[in-house]
Amino acid sequence: MSLREKQLASLLSMLNLNTSSSDQLVDVSEPVWKILVFDKVGQDILAPLVSVKELRENGVTLHIPLNAVHTPIPDVPAIYFTLPTDENVERISKDVESKLYGSFYLNFINPIARSKIEDIANAAVLSNDSKIVQKVYDQYCDFICLEEDLFAATGESGSFYALNTTTAQDTEITQTLEALTNTLFSALVQLQQIPIIRAPRNTAASMVAESLDKKLREHLRDPRNCLFTSSHSRPILIIYDRNLDLPTCLTHSWNYQSLVHDLLGITRNQVKVEESGAMKCYDLDGRRDTFWDGLRSAPFNQVAEAIQNELEEVRRAEEEVRRLKVEIGGVDELNEDLSSNTNRLSNAIKDLPALLEKKKMLDQHMNIATALLAKIKSRHLDNLYELETKLLQNPSQSILGLQGSYKDKIRLFLMYYILNNGQIASSEVDQFQTSLGSVPADDGKEPQDVFKQAFEFVKKWISLSKLNTSNAYSVHGGGVPTGNLINLQDDRSNIFSKIVGGTSFLMEGVRNLVFKKQALPLTRVVQELLDGQQTDLTSDYVYFDPKQIKQTTRNNQSFNEGIVFVVGGGNYHEYNNINDVVCKKNLTGAQTMGKQKKVTYGTSCLLNGEEFLEQLCMLGEETLSRS
Repeated sequence: MSLREKQLASLLSMLNLNTSSSDQLVDVSEPVWKILVFDKVGQDILAPLVSVKELRENGVTLHIPLNAVHTPIPDVPAIYFTLPTDENVERISKDVESKLYGSFYLNFINPIARSKIEDIANAAVLSNDSKIVQKVYDQYCDFICLEEDLFAATGESGSFYALNTTTAQDTEITQTLEALTNTLFSALVQLQQIPIIRAPRNTAASMVAESLDKKLREHLRDPRNCLFTSSHSRPILIIYDRNLDLPTCLTHSWNYQSLVHDLLGITRNQVKVEESGAMKCYDLDGRRDTFWDGLRSAPFNQVAEAIQNELEEVRRAEEEVRRLKVEIGGVDELNEDLSSNTNRLSNAIKDLPALLEKKKMLDQHMNIATALLAKIKSRHLDNLYELETKLLQNPSQSILGLQGSYKDKIRLFLMYYILNNGQIASSEVDQFQTSLGSVPADDGKEPQDVFKQAFEFVKKWISLSKLNTSNAYSVHGGGVPTGNLINLQDDRSNIFSKIVGGTSFLMEGVRNLVFKKQALPLTRVVQELLDGQQTDLTSDYVYFDPKQIKQTTRNNQSFNEGIVFVVGGGNYHEYNNINDVVCKKNLTGAQTMGKQKKVTYGTSCLLNGEEFLEQLCMLGEETLSRS
């Protein structure tokens, strides 16, 4: 079972008062009707996994935030799903004391301290009902599952800014690292696996690795309360530090999922698209959306072609139904073809609900793709992507004179500066900064100020970094096109020319875009450590085995399964690159022939390019304010 399946099973069990461990929706003829109460983190965990329909199927008739105004509903059990914070426990205790609901089933995302359990027990005593609190559970669900093999930490404390700001107190950094340790521990409890842990030395990632190793060791010392059953499967856990690779967060990608995140924004598997002046929200859930599940990592041009082909298929099916209706209405009752046509029409009508659902799904992706195309054209992202892929192979490539938004230009220049290890003439920096003055800023910000702030931090980062970036990125890239890139600035190339009443559209000029897969820096690290190899890239990685009493490093050990966790922020570009290169998945999501690996990707937070640029600006502004 995948991490998402494991977490979903835990949540569905919780919704059924922890009476079922099935990973499927519980089918009961008379469900126990109940209320679900959650805090912000609980809501974030539930949202990508359990729909409102599934809540109702599991007997949840009302779901409300913990801090909302609650109306007393006696004789109805209430399920609470929250963090065990002081504020939350205080609110829960008040609800228990006032007997707001008939009974309470308390589920805490992280383990609750004994002192806080005593506070709840005192509230139960004051309620004069010793059985009002039925159960208290530690769920170990402190992470958000977004895909079968993708998860993120809860909260925002693990951002790149939070881990690098000079204004953070030591206690804040310690709390952040402890929170990330809890995230990884929860994921391992759900997976029931004790991994070998590797991390780059002298980084925040190695601090998390050491903390996790200590936590696992302490837990394994107490076999009576051990949460892990014996398992022969031991993956490698690679904890990576974002400070080792900034360009991956700045680069643009051409695959569907990365484009949606970068240009439209994905929040808890939802994307908002403007349609007819109003914002419409779409769910991007691979369990329910087969198109998204199969093509989210595919290049954008292939996705557009697939939408066209699928819509053509739907249109043909609709025409077949109409044709059969006409034929049946026009034939004599004695015609021997009547029975055959009637059966075919009956079967077509039975398939009609699925056909309409498929059309709805495709219309959703057509609207998303149309919104993406508008941004690609306005920001000239085809030319930008082409230049980036060339730059990653040849850092001396000229980047001046590019069209696009000022943020896209800044992201490109910062990549250029890093890939050249900061060895850029000051006159070239000044020339680029001056060129930003002619770019209008529709967000109210001064482009030159944004560049100055971000550039200040990148200069500092290069001066402090021990990484030889020119070598580290010599084969960096998300795919180099071997055909000609489409020219989206050409008005004659109308990629989404809609025909047949909007049920289909014509793709032109995009089918010649072929990608050569290349490994990003983290992908190459994962490849090496999974295969038990060691080069300069991984020679300085610390090694922890929580099951060993005395640590002995085994660098030549190979693995078929791995977990990657990026401290400081990850992105869909990196996630898809690992799937494509390491797991050898093809563009339809299926694994190709050959040696197969399974990798689960996690991160302290998911950032798109503009969000990462904003955090660089915040860090640079701090540096400038002190100078």
